Amino acid sequence: GVGVVAGTLGRLAPEKNLRVIAVMARQCPGVVFVIGGSGPEGKALREAAAGLDNVRFAGEVTDRAGYYAALDVLLLPSLHEALPMTVLEAMAAGVPVIASNLDGVAAALGEYGLLVPPGDSEAMAAALLALQVDPARRTALAAGARKRAESDFSAASTASKVEAIYRELTVH
Repeated sequence: GVGVVAGTLGRLAPEKNLRVIAVMARQCPGVVFVIGGSGPEGKALREAAAGLDNVRFAGEVTDRAGYYAALDVLLLPSLHEALPMTVLEAMAAGVPVIASNLDGVAAALGEYGLLVPPGDSEAMAAALLALQVDPARRTALAAGARKRAESDFSAASTASKVEAIYRELTVH
């Protein structure tokens, strides 16, 4: 069968810690890794991945929905990050997320993603291998994440929260 596709999406910058992708690609030969986006780290990342046939570079991604649809797992190995749109977008698209355990990211994912210590490529590879062999778990995480994104982060839910705050402030 076709291997799992694990991808990243965003600015290729040092704090995103994307060099771990090449390390993970060696540990997880059955996984295809896709790096989406552009930035100052692009050249170094391509050099790190030279000779690895399971790492692809998607370049600038204009069709974000299509990109998420092609992924089985989103990876976010960042060393520091507030709450990246990619996490919310992946959740809404029903893509399970494996991310560095950073406050904003952990708060958004709740129990519907896998969190690993920042900078720990071994832990991230282990989490990915666990999801690779367990499609049912991927499906369950994806469904939970999508539901959470819809209830907590959708435009409609945000609008109703803002409306509630507004009403609270305007009651005399």
